[in-house]
Amino acid sequence: MNERLSSSTGSAPAVGYVVTHYPKLAQTFIASEILAVENAGRPIRIFAMNPPDAAERNYPDAACSIARTTYLKPAIWAGIRA
Repeated sequence: MNERLSSSTGSAPAVGYVVTHYPKLAQTFIASEILAVENAGRPIRIFAMNPPDAAERNYPDAACSIARTTYLKPAIWAGIRA
């Protein structure tokens, strides 16, 4: 860990994840890693190029994962919400 970063902000720097789609059932490794890093006390940021497919939005806890993800193609996401 970069001690200079953590001491200047007063907390550990966030760990970022950039993925093509999130949440996605096929990404169980990523989801497990995110949970483990978060449980270790590190803040996380999730960035996805695309929102999840319709089927992916219906699995348990998908709404929570969607709410905390920054989607990099907002025009697509806005069309899905409409």
